[in-house]
Amino acid sequence: MDTEIKYQMVLIEWLDSRQPFTGWQFLEDMEIPNSCKCSSVGWLLEEDVDRVVIAAHLGDLNRNGQAMGVMVIPLCAIQKKTLLKVS
Repeated sequence: MDTEIKYQMVLIEWLDSRQPFTGWQFLEDMEIPNSCKCSSVGWLLEEDVDRVVIAAHLGDLNRNGQAMGVMVIPLCAIQKKTLLKVS
């Protein structure tokens, strides 16, 4: 039996922090990079004024429902959200 998925598939483009150095650096020699641009695709589980929650995997939806690969992305880090069509 096919189970209809009630969640939308989304592409989230967002900025993450990065640690460019692993040890001590002279301030005058530092070349500080920009934030890390990230892209994540998943099922949109939740969205509010602070965050977006996506899951890479959904399973057992016709019974208890399960998710794996859940990621919480702060809304302030998101540059773009695109709804994806699933056929």
